[in-house]
Amino acid sequence: MVTKLASIRIYSSENLKRRLGSLMKKTSLYIDEDRLRAVGALLGTSSATDTVNGALAEIEAQDKRRQLVERMRNLSETDARAIESSWD
Repeated sequence: MVTKLASIRIYSSENLKRRLGSLMKKTSLYIDEDRLRAVGALLGTSSATDTVNGALAEIEAQDKRRQLVERMRNLSETDARAIESSWD
């Protein structure tokens, strides 16, 4: 099962294990259970593994959006005008 959330794919933990194989690491963490439930509800996940992996994917996507905004801020005037005119 794949759930799409703002262009992020959240895979079930079993599907993720099949896709990544040895790239996954089993670890033990102390996690705030209330926060885990709240984030799980936001992401639509039902297991702790899926919630943590979904949250990590969201942080990665957030950083990519930040980088894109930074690139847009540094556009030359010529590039900015070209982009603006393409929206007309």
